[in-house]
Amino acid sequence: MSHLRGLFLAGFLAVLAGCSSRVTSPTGNVARPAPHSWEDLGLGVAPGDAVAMAVYGGKLVVGGWFFRAAGTARTSLVQWDGSRWTSIDKQLDGDVAALLPYGGELAIGGSFTRVAGDSMGYVASWNGSRWKALAGGTDWNVFALAEYGGDLIAAGDFLHAGGVSATKLARWDGTAWHALGAGADNSVLALTVYRGRLIAGGFFSRAGTAAASFVAAWDGTSWSPLGTGVNGPVTVLSVHRDTLVAGGLFSEAGGVPALHVACWTGAAWDSLGGGLGEPRTDSVDALATFNDQLVAGGSFLRTGFHASRWNAGYWLGLGFLDGPVHSYAVYQGRLIAGGAFRNNRIPGANVVARWNE
Repeated sequence: MSHLRGLFLAGFLAVLAGCSSRVTSPTGNVARPAPHSWEDLGLGVAPGDAVAMAVYGGKLVVGGWFFRAAGTARTSLVQWDGSRWTSIDKQLDGDVAALLPYGGELAIGGSFTRVAGDSMGYVASWNGSRWKALAGGTDWNVFALAEYGGDLIAAGDFLHAGGVSATKLARWDGTAWHALGAGADNSVLALTVYRGRLIAGGFFSRAGTAAASFVAAWDGTSWSPLGTGVNGPVTVLSVHRDTLVAGGLFSEAGGVPALHVACWTGAAWDSLGGGLGEPRTDSVDALATFNDQLVAGGSFLRTGFHASRWNAGYWLGLGFLDGPVHSYAVYQGRLIAGGAFRNNRIPGANVVARWNE
């Protein structure tokens, strides 16, 4: 009885405190059984890696690289209409790393350079039937996309966009590309918008003229750090209940122990319980909000088999997936996970699976 009371009080305090390092998971974040399980979405996606997902045109669009999907060999962009898979990218010459509905079309970023023989330069848009180049695109990989101030923001490894110098970050206004200040000094892997500012995460130590440890904010004019940042690469960013959440390969945020996942309240960094995974081998690579709960995915086994949700002050394992989770989406009211898993327990649940709540 005292143990159950302790759990209740911990959860109650977590609700009051928001994201707090003062509330930790009981017994060292031991994985807890989930009430339900993952299930397959048809049989159309074969082994590979589902890196990005978005809902566009009433369909779930999945990007990455797949040995075979929707009857097409070596493809990187497919869609699910609720009953069957179809291929989109038969003419893409590379992988897809980022998807974002933008301006009535679907913006796509990745390692591709050509579509149907036309030069696209690592970023392009698709309107459901036709591809469009964005003024030459970038000169190297695009890993993340976001919308900020009505413009499309691209981030990655590039140095130029549309012939303009733009180091790792660029802004597309519908006609031309522009730099975001001096950009970042290393790869940018994640983007989101939080309280009116564009947030970027990645491998960098400087953004613009400011020292920024793996995460920084752009206000439309200049870059600034978020406190002292984190101590390792940020691979994913999300916003949950007006709190910025970062995931990656770090172990501290703002000097606070935060194993692979941390939250920024607008003034300071804090951890979420004891974090997720093992210090040097694991990472958090996917974040989403589902049924008003924060959901995390990655390459961790402790506290869930690659998928967990934050519930009343502790992490709860979210079913069983036998490989890393790299993306999430909510489609037709259901949580969808994408990654490099191939579940022997669930025939057909390769790369993409649906949570049965």
